[in-house]
Amino acid sequence: MQASSRIGFLAFALAAMLAPNKSFCQEIAIGAREDARPFVWRDGDTGEYLGFLWDICTKATERAGYSFHVTALSAGDKDEFLNRGTENYDLLCDPTTITLYRMRNFIEKRELSHLSFSPIVFVANGAYATHSLTEAQPGWGELSDNPQHTTPCADLLNQAEKAKITQWPIPWITMVPPTKKDRLRFEIWGYVKGSTIGAALERDNLLRQAVDTSLKQANSTGDRRLVCLRSFASHEEAADWFCTDRLARYFGDADIIKATIKSRSERPGGSCTSGVNFSADGSYEPYAYVTSTRNVPEFPRKFEYALYEMFADGTVERLFTGHFGSGKSEYLRTLFQINSIPRGMPPTLP
Repeated sequence: MQASSRIGFLAFALAAMLAPNKSFCQEIAIGAREDARPFVWRDGDTGEYLGFLWDICTKATERAGYSFHVTALSAGDKDEFLNRGTENYDLLCDPTTITLYRMRNFIEKRELSHLSFSPIVFVANGAYATHSLTEAQPGWGELSDNPQHTTPCADLLNQAEKAKITQWPIPWITMVPPTKKDRLRFEIWGYVKGSTIGAALERDNLLRQAVDTSLKQANSTGDRRLVCLRSFASHEEAADWFCTDRLARYFGDADIIKATIKSRSERPGGSCTSGVNFSADGSYEPYAYVTSTRNVPEFPRKFEYALYEMFADGTVERLFTGHFGSGKSEYLRTLFQINSIPRGMPPTLP
């Protein structure tokens, strides 16, 4: 290498080291969901990531001065990351519900101390889709209290798993008038692993089992129901079970379950075979991004500033309109107003 070339290279390297904003050279590792339509998903034809939350998180990352690469994030990966910190992401581009339990874990668990939540960027509703439940299907019906079947949920889930290739109904499950006391109504409910609504269902089902110590015990209304829970690795898989009548209820974010069922129904032969209804109300689900200081300590603060700037200059509003149109709930309208913080003025020097 000639002396002049060496001098030029050293000058460039020194200038890069002394530059006030070095973050443009750093690459952020984003973990992104592939199946959380309409918030973030991956197009099966182009391989391109799309969605409202995807657009926000990538634009904020670039505004903060970083490039990025993306890794597909499954529901199981997300669960491991939030509870054990096992994956090395700098940013989760995912509709993640911020909860006090998760925040406390980030504070108290040493292996999670590098994680934190961004400001809340969206308010959603936890809800569920349901069928009319008029005729027996793999996902619902009534069964006799047959003492041979000591693990009815395991049997029912196994039969639902094989429902596409086995004859239904199986001999010990029939639909009969609910007034017959030797019968018990059952329903299979599904949700995506790692979701807050899934954790709530598991807790409630344990409480229900503690009250109904016997399958023969009726509640005060005479409604004798066995609820069997099934977790799924993705919304695509949950929608497949629901649309083939193997789930009585499909729980999740209202927008996600509607979009996933709609997307599946638009494929040849993919439409749901039964009438579908959506619950009118559900849980409050505030969404935020999860960021990490492990690899790039200054990234969370710069990312947070970029988010607020995007709310203040109308970028988030424009992205919302592009994805959802003009309709916003009162809660979401209030959130956008709160996040549009004033720019303020620098102090006047004497």
